[in-house]
Parts: sequence; C-alpha cells; structure tokens
Amino acid sequence: MKTVHITHSSTTSYTDAEPCVMALGFFDGVHLGHRGVIQRAKRLARKHRVKLVVMTFYPHPKEVLGNGGTPVHYLTPFAKKEELLAQLEVDILYVIRFDSEFARMASAEFVERYIIGLQAKYVVAGFDFRYGYQGQGNMRTMKGDVQGKIPVMTIPKMEAEGQKVSSTLIREMLLTGRVSKIPRYLGTFYETSGTLTRCTRKGRGSKCVITEVTLDQGYTLPVEGRYEVEVECARQHFFGIASTTKCSHQSHKLKVEMPNFPPSMLGETMQMKWLKQV
Repeated sequence: MKTVHITHSSTTSYTDAEPCVMALGFFDGVHLGHRGVIQRAKRLARKHRVKLVVMTFYPHPKEVLGNGGTPVHYLTPFAKKEELLAQLEVDILYVIRFDSEFARMASAEFVERYIIGLQAKYVVAGFDFRYGYQGQGNMRTMKGDVQGKIPVMTIPKMEAEGQKVSSTLIREMLLTGRVSKIPRYLGTFYETSGTLTRCTRKGRGSKCVITEVTLDQGYTLPVEGRYEVEVECARQHFFGIASTTKCSHQSHKLKVEMPNFPPSMLGETMQMKWLKQV
C-alpha cells in the first residue's frame, strides 16, 4: 500500500493521480462498519480494474476544532491504522492533514479538489460521513456536489445488538470496562501495544511475574480495573491479568501479572488483547 500525505493549499495539484474507487472516512479502529465501506469500494475497484483508494484525515477534527479543551481518545495509532488498511488490500491511502485552513474549505471545493481532482470514478462512504466547512456536506449533498460526474454510493448504518457500530461506541465500552463486548463491533478483541519497562516477581520463589508496560501513544486504555488479557511478546504467547490505575488526568499505569513470563524480555514490544473484566 502506498501512503500519500496531503497538506491543503490553494496551489496543490494532482496530475499523477490514477483512476480509482475512493472510500472516505476517519476509520479509527477500522471496525466492522468501516470494513463494510472499504469492502464495497474494493469490489467496485476490482470490477472496474482501477485502484482502491482510502482517504482519511489526521489529526482527528475534534483536536483542531475543540481548541485542545477535550482530549481525543484514539482506538488505534496512525501506524496501526495503516497496517489494518494494508491488510484489506487498499492500494493507495491518502491522508489529508486536518488543520484550520482545511476546516474552512467549502464542501463543493472539497469534492472538486479531493474527490474529482484525485480521479475518483466512484466514491463510497458511510451514511453519516460529513465534509466541508462545519460539516455542512453530507452524503445527500455530495450527489449534487459531484455534478453528475461520478456515482456516489452510501453505505447504510450497521448495527449489532440494536446499537450502531461506531468508534464512539467502542470507546465508550473501553471507558466503562465492557471489553468483552467489543469484538461484536470491532471484529476482534481490542488490542494495544507497548514496551515492557520493568519486571518483578510477585513473591519469593513465585513463578508469577509482574510486568510494567509503557503504552504506545494513540491507544485508549480501558477504565481502571483488572482484566484478563492475552499477550504476545517476542513471538511467545501468555495469558495474564492486567490492571490499569489512573495516575493523573491523562496518564495511567499498566501492570500485567503472568505466570512463567521470562523477565529477560525487558525492553521488548508487547501486544495485548483485552479479553474481559474480572
């Protein structure tokens, strides 16, 4: 997958853009609803033998428009989002830097410059996708903004157990400890990555090791509590109990108790799946 970063300016042009089917969205977490949008775009791209393109934005619009008042909780760091999109066989990822100038762009200009201008032959997005100044553009107005030049496909709301599949819902589940329900919406258990920074034995002669983990930026830790987790470290798998403790307004301490975990793995990267609260 090729990743192209775009910073908006009045002089930017895209003469080397290739014909494509374009899927639009922020795609935080790449949950089942996001996958539905991308898979529909993929089928169109393969049928018409053009590139499958995903367009996303960074940072989250709330970080720019909220003036830093409320921290934004991401489900996945950008690098992890790239990895997940590549697994879905996306050919090109366009990443538009969301800044104050881009936020002021009229909705019709966004369509002309970044959809038609990037050679989209079809555009696909979820029913709640919005664009342009103050989010005035939506999937109904887009049909007018494209001026009949390309077909617009709207993917309807996806629900599970009567609730809309969304990144917001998954964040709420993390912040209330309901991690066991997340696979119904995300498609898999929520996973985080971090660095093993300290190992101690629980007691004299104990085979249980307590590890301290520094979480990579861009993940959301579940609310304070204890959780069953599955850990991968240095290509080995372990099961244990993770505990999260709030230290300050925005920081948490993460510890994991695991039997037979080798302390020699200090400094290694640890992938952790959050299975259920205990």
